[in-house]
Amino acid sequence: MTILTSRGRKWAVAAAAAGLLTTTACGGGGGGGGNDAGTKTVAGVDKDFDSFVWALQQLPASLDLAKDATVNTQQVISLVTEPLERVSNNGAFHPGLAAKVSQPDPQSIVYELKPGTQFSDGTPLTADDAAWSLQHVTDAKGGAQTAGRVKSIESVTATNPTTVTVKLKFPDPTARDNLAVISYVQSKKAAEAAGAKLGTPAGLPVGSGPYVFKSSGPDKIQLEGNTKYTGTKPKAKQVSFVPIKDDNTGQLAMRSGSIGGAQVTNVKQIAQWNNVSGAQTVQLPANVTSYLTLDTSKAPFNDIHARRAVAYSIDRKGVSKAVYGANGVVLQGLVPQTLLEGVAGSAEAAKSFLGTLPQYDLDKAKAKAELAQSATPGGFSVTIPYTTSSPWAEPTILNLQENMKELGVTITPKPESPEVWAKRIFAHDTPGIQSMQLIATIPDPNAVLPRVVGQAGIAAPGLNLANWTTPQIENDVKTLTGSVDKSARWTATQSVLTQISQELPYVPLYAPNFVVALGKGFTFSEPVSQGDILDGTWILRVRATA
Repeated sequence: MTILTSRGRKWAVAAAAAGLLTTTACGGGGGGGGNDAGTKTVAGVDKDFDSFVWALQQLPASLDLAKDATVNTQQVISLVTEPLERVSNNGAFHPGLAAKVSQPDPQSIVYELKPGTQFSDGTPLTADDAAWSLQHVTDAKGGAQTAGRVKSIESVTATNPTTVTVKLKFPDPTARDNLAVISYVQSKKAAEAAGAKLGTPAGLPVGSGPYVFKSSGPDKIQLEGNTKYTGTKPKAKQVSFVPIKDDNTGQLAMRSGSIGGAQVTNVKQIAQWNNVSGAQTVQLPANVTSYLTLDTSKAPFNDIHARRAVAYSIDRKGVSKAVYGANGVVLQGLVPQTLLEGVAGSAEAAKSFLGTLPQYDLDKAKAKAELAQSATPGGFSVTIPYTTSSPWAEPTILNLQENMKELGVTITPKPESPEVWAKRIFAHDTPGIQSMQLIATIPDPNAVLPRVVGQAGIAAPGLNLANWTTPQIENDVKTLTGSVDKSARWTATQSVLTQISQELPYVPLYAPNFVVALGKGFTFSEPVSQGDILDGTWILRVRATA
């Protein structure tokens, strides 16, 4: 799934966008995984312990992923409900509630459920529950924020008590991947009984995962062990989620022992986290893209020269270093290399292509020359909204403001809360420029590209916030989303990225690393990825150190 990130609450637009719209800190992807230099490695012991507290920047607005398709929501519900299958960073599938998944033809996906699975209330899992859950998260007419993930779905049917068949309108190369990251199955009976309250404290989802909801409030969500769960059980008997809005507060909470783990929202503070007694930080593989959107449908950014003037006025390398230190990279294209490697056939092929794209580094002379050729040679005024939960957005905008001031351009930064920002994004409110960040939860260009270009995204809740398309883009999007020919999809991917680099509806910025911190007394038994954090498997690897 794609997560729309503002480093605050909504990793949702992205979800709707094939990624998650994240408003939680950013995580990563610039370059690989592994521990940061100086990270301490701590051994764990194989025994149960009473509780583990994980900090989120903000607790979910709803515990129904269809209503709040954010990373925060997914991190919570993935411990209570289970997906039909999981997809890893390298594109490999792993079993979930489905014992077997097959694709008998290009427009069918068949899930055969594991026998004997029970929900936490003791009722058996059936194909009706799985079919209802898939219908729920793909119900565009019903307002599901996750529906944008798999627009190719024609029908979802329980073909027998243990089998669910998904029919597609057309061959979709990433339908199975995208379904894997939103197919969290909950009890149909309990969900229908909850009705409009589903996802609220009065209508908490009932799942088959390792935990059940104990309580849900504005300051804490508490989970306890599911006695009906027959899978590999986590060592933590209880798990709680609490809101921690910034790294400084998080470090204080970790020093006091009130939290056991958290996402590092400002990767420049890795050293400070590591200085917390007994703490360790871990960098995780991730796929992140941060960028500015330029609304090409109206002045001044309907003019390519004005857009180029903006691109040449951002010190991307300087801001990246200031915000992320050595823990981020400047993007060569709109998406990081990690999203391209599968369709390109190799990391080398992806890297080689990205090296051919036009780059727009800070060059005030070029910016001045471009603006002089535009329809607004004397400059213009624009307000740039950004979410206050994003550590990279304000420095980027202030850098742009300073560098364009001498060109006669007046830029007014407009801070917004994560809630306001996400609501505006979903409403497809497109001011001249705005900051965006997406975290892709599947390793494929479809996690981002078809969502941010093309006619289909030029309306709420679409993510084509540049309101930009071309006849070639429309053809390329059809190939990306409707062809199973990898070679054709790679050609289309290169075409889209090349056109974006040439026409600049978006200005690619940075790809920071995804970093988590574990407090004294806890460690991971084996490496985890960003995908593990989202799909709930991370909790299986949390260990006490004594």
